[in-house]
Parts: sequence; C-alpha cells; structure tokens
Amino acid sequence: MHGVGGRLARRALSMAGFENVVNVAEQFEPDGDFPTVRFPNPEEKGALDLSFALATREQADLVIANDPDADRLAIAVPDGKGGFLQLTGDQVGALIAYYLLSEGEDDGKRLAVTTIVSSQLLSKIAQGMNARYEETLTGFKWIANRGMEIEREEGVHNVMGYEEALGYTIGQVCRDKDGISAAMIFAELAQTCHARGKSVLAYLEEIYRRFGLFISRQKSLVKPGASGAAEIQAMMTKLRENPPTTIGARKVVALRDIDKGEKRDLVTGTVEKIALPKSNVLSFYFDDARVTCRPSGTEPKIKFYFELCAHIAEGESFADAKTRGDKAMDELVAEFMKAAE
Repeated sequence: MHGVGGRLARRALSMAGFENVVNVAEQFEPDGDFPTVRFPNPEEKGALDLSFALATREQADLVIANDPDADRLAIAVPDGKGGFLQLTGDQVGALIAYYLLSEGEDDGKRLAVTTIVSSQLLSKIAQGMNARYEETLTGFKWIANRGMEIEREEGVHNVMGYEEALGYTIGQVCRDKDGISAAMIFAELAQTCHARGKSVLAYLEEIYRRFGLFISRQKSLVKPGASGAAEIQAMMTKLRENPPTTIGARKVVALRDIDKGEKRDLVTGTVEKIALPKSNVLSFYFDDARVTCRPSGTEPKIKFYFELCAHIAEGESFADAKTRGDKAMDELVAEFMKAAE
C-alpha cells in the first residue's frame, strides 16, 4: 500500500511456490504521499477498494494487503455473491492458529499468545488442541516478549501470536508483528482449503461450529481536550467503583481490573490475582459475552471491545446463527453504552 513490502512479499510468496500473484499497480511502488487512500491502513474503510476491483476482474481466490511498513496483514476472500469480504483481525488470527495447530505435529509444547482485547476464541482453540495459551496487554512488545519468556521458562515453542489490529507473528523467526510471513502462511492456508474443495469461509465456519461463533465489535467515544480527558477518567472511575451488575437481561458474573491486578468472581466472591503489568483496563464478563473498556494511550478517546459467543445449534444454518448473534450484539452494545455514559 505505497510502502516498502511489495517486493519482499512477492519474493516470499514466490519462494513458497505462489507465482500467480497480481499487483495492484497503483499502490505497488513506495510513495509517502499515499495518493490512492485517505489513510494507508488496511483497516480503514475504502483502503482496499482498488484491491477489490482488481480481484473482481481477475476472479482472484485471495486478497492480501500490507500497510506501508508491511507489519500488518489484511485478508479478503470471495463472499460467494460475486464480491469480496474483508476478514477481521480476530478471524485471521483464529484461522492461522487453527491451521497451524491442526496441520502441525502436537508435541505438547505449543504456545499461542494474544492480547486482553482480542477474541477469546483463540483460548478455546488452544484448549481444544492441546496448546499453551497466554494473554498480554495490548501491543506487540507484550506479545513477543511474553512469548519468549514462556519459551525460556516452560520449554514450549511459539506457534503464533496476534492482536486484533491486524498484527501477527508466526513461529520463532520474526519476534514482532510481520505482515509478510503472515501473508505467506495465509496463502498456504487458502491453498490447502482449495485443495480440499472448501472455501476459507467454510473453514472459518468449521472453527465456529467446533468452538463457538465469536462475534466481536468495537466502539469508541472521542472526548477531546482537558475536559474530555476528565470525562474519560470519570467514566472509568464510575465503572470501577460502581460497576453495573446487570446489562439488559445479562448478569455480570465477573469483573477483571488490570490496574488492581485482580479478577473478581461476582457469583462466588473469590478473587484471582492477575500477573500483568498495571494498566487502566476493565473487563466485564457475562455467561456468553465480555466487554473490555480501555482509554486510548495516544488519542483522546475511550475504547470499548465487545465480544459475544453465539453457539450454533445442531442443524442450525450458519446464516441464522450469525443473524441471531448480531442481534444479541446490537442489544449488548446499546445497553452497555447506556450504563457506561
């Protein structure tokens, strides 16, 4: 995306045997003015429009995009309706983890790492596939460093780590988020699916049916200036000192306070200590959902990370389960924001 990764990504894909790769010519050469996008981040709405147009013309099987320094990876796949669907960072993370753990040898010493605001689906995949799981604070320095610490302490080896903001680390070679090695692995995943006669979306549905349909959503409130900072602090203080016990029809069953270093079970009253550095982050747990609240460290905003697990009933179509889950998520977001503000 007007950055430095194009030739390296092409070289890596070629070394892995992928030659049928078509560049988005308008964005392939480095250009610090980033003339074709409003902001050169593949998370941004509209950033992949040129990719989608080219992929449609070429009838492509996969869209791969890196940001200008090639540390983030965006993926889009055919949606079955003539268009392309961009996957979320959590979906790409789950797919890569499931693929590597399914296809790799189970030596009982495998590790997967993610952050406290990324999907809980990775913990279910790791648990179901005999892998060590770890959560860290937001940011890749935490993911990479904690992964290396656990390797030294426990004799395990890192399979993958990721954060929901399109960052991935694969194996033990690159100890940072790297969009090129992740792109190569995802191309391999897509080729494996193709060889087995299934789509990437069908592979994702396989994961959801086995471990639960995890639906994630984010919401941010922008509060500029000194008065905004005070509002954000007051909101966090209110949630911390007078937390809601119910959100709509859902009962809060646990509260995790990273600043206090504890997770309190509101049903039994027991307190679990959390071995994470202090950070102004709160998480509210429900039987089928989690909401995490975190003021941004770089922008005048407070972020809310919502996640809900809608299990797919036997015989239920994926589309029906997704519709049901999305409706439940709409209700959770609306009710929680009402309680938070």
